[in-house]
Amino acid sequence: MTDISLENYYYGKQIKRYIIEYMAIFGGLKVAIGKNDFNSQSNKIIVPITYGSKDRVVAAILSENTQNKPIRVPTLSANMMGIELDDSLRVGVGQTVSNVHLPLGATLPDGLKVIEKYKPIPYRLVMETTIYASNTDQHLQMLEQIMMLFDPILQIQTSDDFQDWSKITTVTLDQIGLEEEYPSGTSRRIITTTFQFSFPIYLSPPINLRYNYIKEIKMRIVAATNTQTVDEIINSDTEEYETIINVDDTDIPSK
Repeated sequence: MTDISLENYYYGKQIKRYIIEYMAIFGGLKVAIGKNDFNSQSNKIIVPITYGSKDRVVAAILSENTQNKPIRVPTLSANMMGIELDDSLRVGVGQTVSNVHLPLGATLPDGLKVIEKYKPIPYRLVMETTIYASNTDQHLQMLEQIMMLFDPILQIQTSDDFQDWSKITTVTLDQIGLEEEYPSGTSRRIITTTFQFSFPIYLSPPINLRYNYIKEIKMRIVAATNTQTVDEIINSDTEEYETIINVDDTDIPSK
């Protein structure tokens, strides 16, 4: 069994993977600019999305070491707002599950593996996505496209591993907050809207792989009478067991 302890360093980038998959929902969002036909591809620009909490050095480089550089709009930002245990999704405490797996290209019996792992720990992750626009038209374009994705949920998949039972999760739109300074002449006008989402995530401790197979099969054939019970036949030592098969004696090719 894998020993769970802070002395054993393990970092699977699981929370990071969930955040990246969440941000990928909004990747490729476009808005139309100019006075051309909205159906034309020539007047559409891609709205970038960035993670809200940046490294201080990276933030200084992007802002050219000044706090007076305005942000480029339209743009999107995402940020993790909270995380907490979700006991409604918990299946026991410290539960484990074992699965026997034969990898592609492996041979019996040497290639058999027993995948032993703890049940994942369920948490609920709260994320926010904010859209920034300089005019109402771009703001409404982004607002409508995002709102149509969620009804009010959207499923995302974090991996293709068939052994990963936590690879699919559901993102729920919880609330929408509008913020706009008006009239437009009072200050620099940036229209913002904040979407708050929540979805369950599962943090899995590292798995334990071990080889496991039946090495030897024995059988004993005895003549039983009608007066003997099953226990008497099993415990009888009148007949010796005969080895039917032994892996060490078989000519099984290696990997």
